[in-house]
Amino acid sequence: MNQAIEMHDSECLAVEVGEEGRGSVLLDAYVHRTAGEPGVSPGEGGVQRIRIKIDAMTVEGDVGTLPSYVYEGSLTVGKSVQYNHVYFGLRENEGQSVMIRP
Repeated sequence: MNQAIEMHDSECLAVEVGEEGRGSVLLDAYVHRTAGEPGVSPGEGGVQRIRIKIDAMTVEGDVGTLPSYVYEGSLTVGKSVQYNHVYFGLRENEGQSVMIRP
């Protein structure tokens, strides 16, 4: 079963950054599950609470009032950018940057 977070159908609940730069983003994420390609193939979906942990986190601009629905988002892994669909199965330290726009 293939799974992906559909960022544009998710809600950002919290953004936390510590002094040392470690942080996290807490989402009520819409997760699509399918035997085919998430976001394209028929399957099932639902909301799942997910915390994305980031070792070297910076926040650009004002986060605004939370919770807030996510307008768009992406995750960069190596040279691959996953726009609006963040696939499950990543190992620790694979992600290089996360962008979420509420």
